[in-house]
Amino acid sequence: MLYHKFPNLGQMFQSDLTTKLTKGMKSMDFMDPPCYCNAKTKVNGKYWFNLKCRKSIVVYNAKYKRCEISYIGDTQQKLKTRVNQHLTEVYALVNKGKTSDTFAKYFAAHYPNR
Repeated sequence: MLYHKFPNLGQMFQSDLTTKLTKGMKSMDFMDPPCYCNAKTKVNGKYWFNLKCRKSIVVYNAKYKRCEISYIGDTQQKLKTRVNQHLTEVYALVNKGKTSDTFAKYFAAHYPNR
């Protein structure tokens, strides 16, 4: 006795064709696109994000070198996008007095011109 999940021969051939066509294909959804940072984003000859600026679903560690305190966060966005959001919030808190998240409050409190 044989059992197939396909009710007719046409569906079986269609499944076989689909399997052959998609063999070796990879989903672009979980692949990281290449870095597009330019030379202006280099600090001391190194890129800020170590060529991982477009990597998503990451845990990151932002360090403040003056007092050796760090902030550990996670995001599903691209790393560069999330860091830019953090920096924008710090800028808005320092210059405009807008309220923000704990990252911005902490780093704005240590901002030298405040």
